[in-house]
Amino acid sequence: MAFSTKFSARPILVAVDLQPHSLRAIEYALSLASESNRSLLVLHVVHETAESAGFYRRHNRAHPTLPMSDIAADMLRKLLSEAAADTAAAAIETWVVEGIPANRIAEVAEQVDAQIIVMASGGRKGFDKFWHGSVTEGVRERAQRELVLLPPGVTAQPSTGVYSGTRFVQPAH
Repeated sequence: MAFSTKFSARPILVAVDLQPHSLRAIEYALSLASESNRSLLVLHVVHETAESAGFYRRHNRAHPTLPMSDIAADMLRKLLSEAAADTAAAAIETWVVEGIPANRIAEVAEQVDAQIIVMASGGRKGFDKFWHGSVTEGVRERAQRELVLLPPGVTAQPSTGVYSGTRFVQPAH
């Protein structure tokens, strides 16, 4: 699948898993893109594991033969429309790719020369985090970009100083 990589300036990459906490990451990234006059790339990596089997199909029972990537693209459009009624403030491009999320997010960040990666944590803890891993930890290890991670419950805005220029930033509660 070929994608455009011609952004006017280094874009802001927001990686989402289509869960409710992804809305916080999109809203934060939209604010950051608007403040910095940058384009926004909203990325979802299709990856169905035994743990998440049927995730995409449950969201599209009317058309069970559609490819998961088509279902994910539709879910992403809906999530983006929830994030901001007026998305004209930033140029937005959406990508849906397949693969291992942490690897693909880091690859796409390099491909488009992203200025920053924004993600929201789903809050996996304990044995669940140990057994299934953490996509945000994987991105932090692989990406050669600044990563802003919004922990559960945090609804930070860029103007609050969260975006401080360090490689990994966790907003204060």
